[in-house]
Amino acid sequence: MRSSSKLYSTAIAPPPSQSGQPFRFLDLPPEIRNMIYQFSFKVPRVVEDSHNWKCKCFFTAECNDYRKAMQLQWSTPMFAAVNKSIRQEVISLYYATKDLNWHWNPMSVLCEPDEYPLTRSLRYLDYALDFVESQNTQVKSITIESSKTSWDNPTDTMVDITNSVRFLAPFSENLKETGRAHSALHKIHFADESSLAYRLFDHAGSIAPSVLNDETELDKTMRAWLSKDPGASELNSTIKRREEAKKVEIRLRAEIIEWEEIKRLQTIRMQEQRRQEAIRMQEQKRQETIRMHEQEQHRIKMERRWRAKERRIKKSSSGQALLIVDCCTFFYVAAACYVAFCQAFMTSSSAIFLLDPFNYVHL
Repeated sequence: MRSSSKLYSTAIAPPPSQSGQPFRFLDLPPEIRNMIYQFSFKVPRVVEDSHNWKCKCFFTAECNDYRKAMQLQWSTPMFAAVNKSIRQEVISLYYATKDLNWHWNPMSVLCEPDEYPLTRSLRYLDYALDFVESQNTQVKSITIESSKTSWDNPTDTMVDITNSVRFLAPFSENLKETGRAHSALHKIHFADESSLAYRLFDHAGSIAPSVLNDETELDKTMRAWLSKDPGASELNSTIKRREEAKKVEIRLRAEIIEWEEIKRLQTIRMQEQRRQEAIRMQEQKRQETIRMHEQEQHRIKMERRWRAKERRIKKSSSGQALLIVDCCTFFYVAAACYVAFCQAFMTSSSAIFLLDPFNYVHL
């Protein structure tokens, strides 16, 4: 009987001393790693909306799904989150082997809140290409889709067209001169080269830089070009309707602002009138108080004068009474003396003198 028996096959598994070693993924040949990476590209992924953007139009579900699908193309696979080395390999392989799609059509724009839809779509593409370029890699190809979607609404502002032309001009010019639209983009295609999007892209490369830098001149140039393009009649009419509606809106807003200003001035005027009326009433009340105070002071003064006069009258009346009493007493004493004297000398020869003492000088 054997003392030990092998429970594994050497053709299938390594010996126990070797199987205990950690498995190093980066030790695999690059071809094997690339095959594993490509299998991971097919795993479904979830994209978080970094802008917290939610569509609120009639086609809410379709808009959100389409936007997430567009963003999903540019999101790195989950394998890229392992470490820096694997991330560089995964990103380089992913973008170098992917044919990406991009929706950009002036005749059918995605509904976007608070921004021009064509401009925002191109700006997102610019951010994506800058990211790829920062990783020292290239995108295999991008196909610009111009097929109409369920929302089927053309852009309604000329600013969106001019911003798009200003953004696309370097791409178109580089493509004509070097055959590459961007340093991080190997090829760019248009799904429909007869579409207005392709003609607009092709025309952007022929516009002079001086015109691109002048907003007024660029606006005139693009209006003239759109008026001559047979496929842009609907776009022209939409822009004109929007501009007319914008003018009406601006006029109504100006009227509302003017009415609000008139109302504000009326309110200020009424408040000023109320303030002036309150000041006038306060002044009248103050003047009335002063007048009443003066009247009260005058009354007190007159009362004091009358009291002083009354005291003087009383004092003078009492003096006159005393004088009358003294006079009466004097005359009474004098009469008594006169009677007594007459009685004493009634029989004397001076009776005549006594009878008329006041006329003695005549004797």
